[in-house]
Order: sequence, then structure tokens, then C-alpha cells
Amino acid sequence: MEDARGRWAALFLLGMLATGAWGLSQKARAERAEMLVAAHYQQSFYDLLGHVENVAVLLSKSRAAGSPGQAAMLLTDAWSQALAAQARLNGLPMAPGTQRRTSTFLTQTGDFAHMMAARASRGDAGPADADTVLADLQQQAELLARELHTVSQQASQGRWRWGDIQRMASAQLADTPAHPLGQELTRIEQELMEYPTLLYDGPFSDHVTRRRPRTVPTEEVSVEAAQETAVRFLTAAFGNVDGSAVRFTGEVNGHIPAYRFDWEPGQGPSVRIDVARRGGDVVWMVDPRPTRESRLSAEEAVERARSLAASVGLSSVDVVFPLKMPGRMLIPLAPVDDGVVAYPDQVKVTVSLEDGRIVGYTAVDYLMNRGPRTVPDGTLTEEEAAQRLHPRLERDGQARRAWIVDEALKEHFVYEFPVRSEGDRFLVYIDAVTGDEVRIERIIPTEEGDLVM
Repeated sequence: MEDARGRWAALFLLGMLATGAWGLSQKARAERAEMLVAAHYQQSFYDLLGHVENVAVLLSKSRAAGSPGQAAMLLTDAWSQALAAQARLNGLPMAPGTQRRTSTFLTQTGDFAHMMAARASRGDAGPADADTVLADLQQQAELLARELHTVSQQASQGRWRWGDIQRMASAQLADTPAHPLGQELTRIEQELMEYPTLLYDGPFSDHVTRRRPRTVPTEEVSVEAAQETAVRFLTAAFGNVDGSAVRFTGEVNGHIPAYRFDWEPGQGPSVRIDVARRGGDVVWMVDPRPTRESRLSAEEAVERARSLAASVGLSSVDVVFPLKMPGRMLIPLAPVDDGVVAYPDQVKVTVSLEDGRIVGYTAVDYLMNRGPRTVPDGTLTEEEAAQRLHPRLERDGQARRAWIVDEALKEHFVYEFPVRSEGDRFLVYIDAVTGDEVRIERIIPTEEGDLVM
């Protein structure tokens, strides 16, 4: 009997030891995951700093360039660095909207540099005040770089740790401004000058972002009808949603006036969604809760995005170069009508790779640009358009018909040709009416997905 009790005691002790070992291993695993996320935030910040410094230097060099070719090269590099800085800013765990001015500055600086590079390549000096604008943007980039250096010094002096902001972001993303990093970035945001309005022909210029939608629905929906739309969308994004937990919080003015709703999922920050006051379409939605693991494949995430698009009436869409990020995937979708891709009308869906929930959705481009389009008469055949390609280029797939916009936001009906040259991949767009080469994009493979530049 005593031997039996002894065996049971030994088994119990072994079970306790095993449970303790399992608990310690799980704790160690969680700590390693936390360290990896904190390291990601730290890398995003220092990459942001480096890219902003490069923008300032390249803008100064472009103003000193004595030839259009050199200026075009430097300005193109400045555009690329501004895009990279924007991506790294988005990688920091800040509540949505808290870095609006910084984000707008980087976007418009990059687009102005891109526009000036295109003009320089044609021997066009650009607007009369172009040098003044470049000088203002250079000054602001230098200011932003100096302030980011100050934040970097605070971290090196031990005033705060990256792991702290990771834990705060996991607990409540909306509270991250309370962290020293959040406080400093908010201060920089306030100090960054509201630089002069940039009236130029790029897609992010002020006169473009203030434009009216191409078509404006006449029907104005009620708050109650908009709330029902919000509940249906959230149900498609997250599963069954209790409509009583979706609260109306006010009206939003802008390009697309909307009703705003907040949904409290039970834990973590609220999910926010805007529904257009005219027409009742969902404008955008964001779920700021963090994603911690990647379990879904890219194919599963794309199917999830397609399913959501179908729930809002976009059943025929084309996936446009999805981008994989830590724990999530950004999937742009362009409507397809009779085999013609409408690139200006994209919706963008962000899918959690942890559990497949939709953590981001924006239909601003779609709602601003949608409308009837008529394929022009007398267009070139595919083979006639292909004759306009450079002889060095090798066709790399079937051409497609598409609508795109140029730098002046003029729409073109084009053939999109995937091609290769010496191992590099490109997309060349030939106007299907005039035969002009409207745009060339290079496809650059990365670990996160193909980038188009």
C-alpha cells in the first residue's frame, strides 16, 4: 500500500515538475516574442530616421545639380526615400491619426520630388517657385531629422525602453501617446510646419486631395440606416456582431462626409468605422488591436479580402501586388469590368494573419473615382500597341486592358504589358488610343512581396 502511495506521490511530483517546466517554456516563448516585436519597432524608428536624413540631403543636392539628368536622379532617390520613411512611420505603434501632419509631409514631399524628377527628365524646369518649395521641404526634413535624433538620444540614455512601448501597444494602442516615445512624436507633429500648399500635378497634391468625388450619390441615408450598414460590414469582417454595441459617435466632414461609429469588441480599443452620408457606402474601417502571430497563408488572406469585397458588391476584382507586414497583409483590390482593370478605383483591405479578421479597410479611392467609363472607339489592337515597346523588352505574360491615371490625374485607357529586360521585370503602359508610352513601373521582389516603383 505504501509502495502504491509512493508511486502516486512520485507521479504527482513529476506532473508538477512537467507543468512548471511547460509554464516556464511558455513564459520564455512569450518573452522572446515580445523582444522580437520590440526590436521591430526599434528598427522601424531608426530606419525612419535614416530615410528622413536621406530625404533632406537629396533635396539639397537636387537644388545644387547643374544638369537636368543629375537633378532627375537625385529627385527620384528623394521620392524613394520619402516612400520608405512613410512605410517606417506606419510601422510604429501609434494610434490612427496621431501622425497626420508628419505622414502628409512625407507623402507630399515624395510626390513633389517625383513630379520634379519627371519634368527634369524632359528638360522642364517645373513651376517658377519650384526651388523655393524644394528649399522649404528640405528645411522641414532637416527639422524632422533633428527632432528624431533627439528621440534617439533619449532611448540611448535609458529614459525609456522599446519593450515598454511594445507592452503598452499590446494593452491599448490608443494610449501609446502617453509613453515617452508617443509624447515626443506628438511634440514633433505639433512643431512640424504646415508648409505652403503644394499645387502641382501629382496624385497627392493639395488641389487633388481637395477634389470632389467623380460621382456623388443623391440619396442621403439616415443615421439608423448607416448603423445597419456598419453592423453588416463588421459582421462580414469579424463574424456575428451585436448591433447594440455599435455606437454612433458623430459626423465627419471631408471629401466624403460620413457618419462615424465605434464598436467595442469586448477587450482592447474600439473598432472605428465611417459610413458615407450620401449613398451609405463604408468609407473606411480600422481595428487597432495588435496581431501577435502569423498563422494564415498569403493565399488564405487574399481569399479573406476577396470575400469582404464581395460583401460590399465588389465580386469581380483583381489583386494588385499585396504587401506582407508583421502579423498582417495589405491587399489592394481593383474592380474589373468586362476584362478591363480600373486601377484608380482600388479598395485596400488589411487582413490579420493571426486569425483572418479584417483589421483595415479603405474605399476612399473607389468612392472618389468610381463612375461610368466608356472604352474609346478606334483603339489599337494588342499587337499594334506591342509594337511601341522597346525592342530590348521581352514579353512576360498576357497583356491586359486597364484604366490608369497619369501625373496630371488624366485617365488613360491602356494596354498593360508585363515585360522583362536583363532579368528585371517591368510593367509598361501603352495608351490604347494614341500609342504613347504613358508609364513604366519596375517590379522589385522583396520578402514582404513585390514592390512596384
